[in-house]
Amino acid sequence: MEKFRQAYTGVSDVRTPAEARELVRAHAETGSTRKLMIGLVVSYKGLLGIPSDKSLTPSQITGIYEALKGMESSNVMFALHYYTKRPEELPKNTETTTLHFSNRPLSSQVSVLINTIYEDFIFTNPIFDLGLQLNMPWVNFHDIKEIRSKFPKLKIIVQISEFSGLIERMHNYSDADYLLVDASRGMGIGINIPASVDVYGVIDQYSREKGKVFAGAFSSSNVEQRTIELARRTGTKNFSIDAQSMLRNQDGLDLDAAREYLRRSAAVLG
Repeated sequence: MEKFRQAYTGVSDVRTPAEARELVRAHAETGSTRKLMIGLVVSYKGLLGIPSDKSLTPSQITGIYEALKGMESSNVMFALHYYTKRPEELPKNTETTTLHFSNRPLSSQVSVLINTIYEDFIFTNPIFDLGLQLNMPWVNFHDIKEIRSKFPKLKIIVQISEFSGLIERMHNYSDADYLLVDASRGMGIGINIPASVDVYGVIDQYSREKGKVFAGAFSSSNVEQRTIELARRTGTKNFSIDAQSMLRNQDGLDLDAAREYLRRSAAVLG
């Protein structure tokens, strides 16, 4: 892993090749030197073929991946945001197939998600990065280490949504590239800047080289003010941000809002 991770500006819950292409174009137009993180949300349901409006299917993921390859998109990270549940977290009437899948080690579930794309990524060596974001609070040292061992070229992002006891948990994240400070979990809850900056401080103290990411209802209308305040409080602009729910409308990703979010964030963060 490189000593310091390049900061990114993220747009998550991208669902079509057309959305991905437009985001790449809009990011290039800002002149930003930061990476654009294109986040695709997928859960165990999507991998098992269970209908879900919150998870892409493997074929949808492949379509967006191939679209980015066709653009030869530099300064981009294609990141799969994965969420799963442990067997005890599932409803009592859950089908046996789902229970068995949920009981598999996290690295085994990730293999189902990413094996085919990762093999192509290694073989064709596209100029963008391939990332995996883990959106479960229980992810531990062994989970991440096994994923790193199987997929050494992945950029691993771990969501930190529970702030208590963080110092004791920092050893869990030694193989991660980025740590995402996000109590919102993609639900549109606004970032608590003082609390998030306190967590940033803990991460910086124990893992200074890791990329730090802030999330929590960033939008085209608030991203300037919030990133200015985060830069003031952290003393740096070398942090990443990610937006999801506030860039969507009833029809899906609001591309006008996403373009403005990218433009305004680049004006502050470069």
